[in-house]
Amino acid sequence: LPLPDALPISVKVSNGKAYATFTSGTLSTSTVIIASAPGLTSGYSEGIETLPMSPAVIKIEAATTEPTVDNPVLITVRICDEWGNFVETASNAIEFKVSGSASIEGSSNTVRAQNGIAQINIKIDEKAGEIQVIGESTDLSSGTLKLYSKAGIPKKITSEIKPDKIIAD
Repeated sequence: LPLPDALPISVKVSNGKAYATFTSGTLSTSTVIIASAPGLTSGYSEGIETLPMSPAVIKIEAATTEPTVDNPVLITVRICDEWGNFVETASNAIEFKVSGSASIEGSSNTVRAQNGIAQINIKIDEKAGEIQVIGESTDLSSGTLKLYSKAGIPKKITSEIKPDKIIAD
């Protein structure tokens, strides 16, 4: 039996029949198993799909790696199994915590995942600095993302001239 690297297998033959035991690898994927034997004119093939395991880990990513003032940043949480496979059926409630030079846009810091994804927008403060976003949920390992914001262009420029009176002779 030619085997893909992701599926270790053991085969036992008894009374002219072969029995195969497959052990799933760490990747969720589709695999085709092909069985053949000397003297047979055709072999047998069967498709097997390895699905993700239970939700276990929060992975966080940002739409940009260089956030600036006036540009909200979309933060996306993907819920994965213990091997990093995306679990599209996950619907966990994710609590977001933001610290540093940003804050969460909107009134809620808790978002329920839909199809394994939860999203928020963060608003960047006017000062440059480090931003940390943490996603937490019951029974899942939390995820952390660090970003560094750049100072934005001031919205209003003011100037003061001294002296405020000029006397000419």
